[in-house]
Amino acid sequence: MENGFQCSSEGTCLVAGTMVKMADGTEKMIEHLVVGDELESYDIATLDKDNESLEYVKNWNVAELQHAPVTAKIKSIEEFPVVGIYDFNSGALQSTADHAHFVYSDGAYRFKQSRDVAVGDALVKVDGTTEEITSIEVLMIKRPVYKIDVEEYDVYCGNGYITHNPIIKGDQPVIP
Repeated sequence: MENGFQCSSEGTCLVAGTMVKMADGTEKMIEHLVVGDELESYDIATLDKDNESLEYVKNWNVAELQHAPVTAKIKSIEEFPVVGIYDFNSGALQSTADHAHFVYSDGAYRFKQSRDVAVGDALVKVDGTTEEITSIEVLMIKRPVYKIDVEEYDVYCGNGYITHNPIIKGDQPVIP
């Protein structure tokens, strides 16, 4: 745990090999990103980009999605080895337990940490369409993961899905 952020073991992280969408539309593996890189981000209507508290992010939701692509800059990036990776839809997206993904669940768009996502929820793609989560597996293998902090909109694209950068610590890290 550093800088007030949390993650399963070390930070809210995506695994090595995750493809991140750059501001110019190209994609780059997360492990090749550097501080200062510009990513495609999203201005999501009603989401307070200045409030990254765990309580706010976990409780925010909206019934109708309105979002527009914008640019965000990487402010920090850290690598950690982690055991316990959440694998959604047989490798479509993999992350640590505390990473917050943008999902459609219970009739609303919201952010859920990996450990709270359920089969039947849907990951939200960058174009606003959704993909139902049909399988979730916790892989008890050691993998390198990357925690990136993007500003000013706090969201970016990992493997085609909208995801959140680290949220400010609100409770103790959970190891799956």
